[in-house]
This record gives sequence, C-alpha cells and structure tokens, in this order.
Amino acid sequence: MRMRVLIADDDPVSLRLLEAALDKMRHEAIVARDGLEAWERFREMDVPLVITDWLMPNMSGVELCRNIRAEARDRYSYVVIVTTLSDHENTLEGFRAGADDYMVKPVRVDELRRRIVVAERVREGMSAKIETTLRKTVEMCQSIEAEKSTALLESVENLGEFYRAERAYTKARAFLRRQLALVREAKGEGDDTLRLRRELEALEGLEDERL
Repeated sequence: MRMRVLIADDDPVSLRLLEAALDKMRHEAIVARDGLEAWERFREMDVPLVITDWLMPNMSGVELCRNIRAEARDRYSYVVIVTTLSDHENTLEGFRAGADDYMVKPVRVDELRRRIVVAERVREGMSAKIETTLRKTVEMCQSIEAEKSTALLESVENLGEFYRAERAYTKARAFLRRQLALVREAKGEGDDTLRLRRELEALEGLEDERL
C-alpha cells in the first residue's frame, strides 16, 4: 500500500537518502528541511507516518512531536524520531513527547521498511475504541504525578486486556514501552515499573493475529 511519509531533516544528504529509499518502495515522500517546515506540511495534509530528525533549526523533532500529539485529528499519525548514537540515551524525551519509535542514523533500509509496516498496521488497524482509550490514557500520562500511578496502572492494564483481546500486540508493546518510561521517570524503579515490565515481557515475541 502506498503511504504518504513526511520526512524532516536539516541534513540534505540524510534527507535525500530517505527520500530515495521511500521512492524505491513506491511511497510518497513529503520533504521538510527543518521542524517548522515539517509542522506546516503536517497541518496541510493527512500524514500517516512522520520520520523526523532529533536536532533541527526552528523546531526540534521533539517539539514537532509534541505539536503533532496536541493536534486534534481523527486519524493517528505514527511518529519515528531519528537520532545519532550520541543522543541515543535521550530517547526517553522523545517518548514523553509522544513518539512511537526511533531509529539510529544512518537509517538502514530494512529498519525503515519495518517501521512503515508497523505504521500501516497502527494506522489502518486501530479501531475507534482503541483510539479513544489511547488518547485518554496518554493525556493522563502526560500530566502524571506519583500519587496518580494507581489509576494509571489500572488504565494501562485495562487497555492491555483490550489489546490482547484484539491481538494487536505491536501496538500494545509500543504503548507499554511509553508508559513504562513515564512511570519510571515519575517514581523510579519500584513495584509499579516491575508490573509494567512484566506486562511488556508477556507480549514479547507475539505476532498480530487480527487488527
């Protein structure tokens, strides 16, 4: 399936390589040379997948991701942040901003292809019920306080049960990774993070059966 992909990078070489790879896969590449241009392009059209560099002038990839998540839309946009090895440890900030995944430069074609497959599944497969529940839970996570962790965990576990019933394991894993990062930041390594990690480990290796 042909997919529209917004790619943002201030490095012209990286941008050309991504554009060429997407063209070869017969996807539509929308090119932006900084974060602000990417945000303008995103607001003009429906974009299933956004691949953005971490550090860019005018607007960073993390800021772009926050803007995308704050935009009220009926359809979900899958966001991948591209990092270098030097900022690999800072990917938590990207997840807090709402990124779904990340890739390390230089981006390999096989990794790019896998991200596109996942984005297609998430985009076309998430039901309206998942969309609504996910949005509410993410809103709670974005304003997390330590005393809210019980309610957060109950919400995560309820959503996890729904994901498993739908066999949407790919989305469940991505969702749980974000929540684990948020709870770890708020409360450190404790029983709550252990529960979330066990939820995540229980899903590892499972393939989507029905989306």
